[in-house]
Amino acid sequence: MTSLADEIIEAIESATDWRSIWDELLNAAFLFEKARGMAPCGWSEEVELADITIADAARLRLAVVDFVQRTGCGSFILSKCGDQTGLKPLYTDVVRRQFDGDLNEMFQAMIALSNRGESIFPRGSASADDTDINRQLAKQYLANIRETKA
Repeated sequence: MTSLADEIIEAIESATDWRSIWDELLNAAFLFEKARGMAPCGWSEEVELADITIADAARLRLAVVDFVQRTGCGSFILSKCGDQTGLKPLYTDVVRRQFDGDLNEMFQAMIALSNRGESIFPRGSASADDTDINRQLAKQYLANIRETKA
C-alpha cells in the first residue's frame, strides 16, 4: 500500500506549478508538522490518519526542496520541515527570483529566513500586505548578502 508521503512525493515530482498540487503541498506541510510532533491544527483527515517516519519526512523534504528549486514556489511548505539545514541559499534564491514576481512567495521566503535568524525585518513585525516595504527590505537583504560575499 502506498503511503500518503509517497503519494505526495509523486505529485510534487511531476508538477511544474504549485496551483495544480496545492492540496498535496498543504498535506506535505502538515506531515512535516506531524513528524515534528506538533498537535493537529487544520490537518486533513488523511494526514491525521497517516504514519510519517523519519525516512518519509526526509524523502518528502528532498521532493519539496527540488520543487522549490524548479518553480521558485513553496517556501511556506518547506519552512514547516524540521530540518532547515542548508536551506538559507534556497530561501535567498526565492526572494531574488520572486522580487518582481509573486510577492507573497517572496514574503514567505523572507519569513523563513527570519525564522532562521536572518535580519530581514528590523522592526520585528511584518505583513504580506506591505508589499512596498517588503520589496525594500528584500532589496536591502539581497544587497547585504552580496556585500558579505565580496
